[in-house]
Amino acid sequence: MKRLIPTILAFVMLFCLCACGSGALPSTEAARPAETAASEISAPADPVAQADALIAAGETEENLNAALKLYQAALDSDPENLDAILGTAEVMIRKGSFDNALKWYLKAAELGNADAMFGIGLLYEYGHGVDQDDEKAMEWYLKDAELGNADAMIHIGMLYYYGLDYHGPGINPDYDNAMEWFLKAVELGNTNAMVWIGMVYYYGQKDYNEAMEWFLKAAELGNGNDMSYIGLLYELGHGADQDYEKAMEWYLKAAELGNETAMYAIGDLYEYGNGVDQDIVKASEWKQKANDAN
Repeated sequence: MKRLIPTILAFVMLFCLCACGSGALPSTEAARPAETAASEISAPADPVAQADALIAAGETEENLNAALKLYQAALDSDPENLDAILGTAEVMIRKGSFDNALKWYLKAAELGNADAMFGIGLLYEYGHGVDQDDEKAMEWYLKDAELGNADAMIHIGMLYYYGLDYHGPGINPDYDNAMEWFLKAVELGNTNAMVWIGMVYYYGQKDYNEAMEWFLKAAELGNGNDMSYIGLLYELGHGADQDYEKAMEWYLKAAELGNETAMYAIGDLYEYGNGVDQDIVKASEWKQKANDAN
């Protein structure tokens, strides 16, 4: 069974998109049901399945501790049980023990697990449990990308896009290499990579027509992360004729998905009466929604 990198780590791709104003990316995990105590779980005999059921029922301290014991029971029987190793790492993440999570991810990576390699890359890229180190993050992402992980390819592209690898924050962005890796992820069907390509064209190459084309491609395939960008392009008249009504249309689509950047932009349209009747009350309401969603 292939396990998911936990939400607390997977959210960082979205965080980067948010930093550029695109809004939050969807979680890699479904919304969890109401929390249930460990004592109330009627779980299957397999200790890993029991542990997974506990965590799915609610990430209480009691459930997390009970899950750890179950994962350990599985490891006592089979020290190379990947599900138990990754499960332990994920519990450590949820407990905020990133240094211990790294130890377990390294065990899984030694067994060739791609999810673990990606998790290690994230820990180094964002400095959780280790000193922040873009070079080591790149090293692990490259290993993972060789196994065909599109998310790793996107993070390699992001490091080049922001000019972080081997240089330092904000220095020397490499848009050509960023584009190369985003295109590799697109070849694997990843629509988030299309959003990043749009961003390279918009921010890096100032080619607004191409940016609009890629943002629309992603949106047409159901990716909501770039809808606020499409609205922005229509609002500013970049890559299309200026059209406040279409800007509002796309901002509303993005806002329905919880995009706070779009909510704030809707507030601005109402505040200044661009494409709508000026309405200070509605402007205030939308900006408050954006603040509440942040």
